[in-house]
Amino acid sequence: AAHAAAPAADGRAVAFGVLFAVAAVVGLAGLRWLRRVPDPRRHVSRADGPSLGEALRVPLADRAFRPMLAFGAAWGLAMGFAAPFFAVYMLTALRIPLLGVTATVALMTFVTSVVQRHYGRLADRFGTRTVLRAGTLLFVATPLPWLLASPTSWWALWGPLVALHVVSGVATAATDLTLNPLVLKLAPEGRRASYLASFGAVHAAAQAVAPLLGGALLGALSGAGLEPRVAFGAVFLTAALLRALAVPILGRVHEPEAASVERMVRVVGRARTMRVRRAARARGAATGGPSS
Repeated sequence: AAHAAAPAADGRAVAFGVLFAVAAVVGLAGLRWLRRVPDPRRHVSRADGPSLGEALRVPLADRAFRPMLAFGAAWGLAMGFAAPFFAVYMLTALRIPLLGVTATVALMTFVTSVVQRHYGRLADRFGTRTVLRAGTLLFVATPLPWLLASPTSWWALWGPLVALHVVSGVATAATDLTLNPLVLKLAPEGRRASYLASFGAVHAAAQAVAPLLGGALLGALSGAGLEPRVAFGAVFLTAALLRALAVPILGRVHEPEAASVERMVRVVGRARTMRVRRAARARGAATGGPSS
């Protein structure tokens, strides 16, 4: 059995190696187009700018920007806490083949690409923070359907998984589109790069620590004799709680003229209802039937 498993393991290693090599080649090929992106000419010499220490220190001393830094740390911790374990859970506890795992990722990416352009218009109309907060609220709930997925039947397995990856795609579109632009909006003129760098450092540091904490919790629960699904479920619930605790911090971030999420949802819902009614009247007029 051991001799039979060795060629299979070698075959998987070669397959993954080929995939990683193709990804590297495609990434390097992208540099060709990156070189064509115009870089605005600098009007101020780099030698006249602040030192590295000052550039990183000023955002930390900015009281108006501190809530954004606090949110970046809390959100990085919340999003990274369970992120490495979703694929592991699908492969082990739910016994989904690798193709199924990649299909769910592709579904989420597709939804993100379709929805993102609509979020751009919403951010222009209602505010960057408003769209970001809507995305974070959606992300609070996405760890919970993992607890409902069960390999007992096709519907019990794929129903929750498809739903959560669609919602995750919608939420990802909102956060990816608005997180860095909100930082740039809050930064003063001439210091946007240093503010973005400070936020990125805080956010990335929290994301680096988060999987270690999640792995420690998962290891402790597994070592205590809990079943894998129970141990993973506890990690996912903790991630949902951390996300819920991070969302109110974003409310302390001030963006002038930003609307509330409730108002955005209300206005968008009303506009959609009006479009449906107009379409119904148009169909009624075309067929000679009632228009309402």
